[in-house]
Amino acid sequence: MALTDDERTMVEQHAEVFKKVSADELVADVGGIFDISPGRIRGRGRNGPVAEARAVVYYLLYARGWTLQQIADYFGRDHSSIHHGVQ
Repeated sequence: MALTDDERTMVEQHAEVFKKVSADELVADVGGIFDISPGRIRGRGRNGPVAEARAVVYYLLYARGWTLQQIADYFGRDHSSIHHGVQ
């Protein structure tokens, strides 16, 4: 699921803060914004809000310089899934 313009704007507004935290903290912070547990974000669920929160994390990690493969390894997914999420 690709980010909407509003989600992308929110991410860009908070980018400096998100750059200063670990990947686990980032997942927890995004989970707090979306009211979704970190376990659900890192899990396999594909319902709308979970997929949106996960796409935000993908995008933020990618913006921090992580490769698609590094993000895929962190989430236990194929890099093509990550590519779809950061579009």
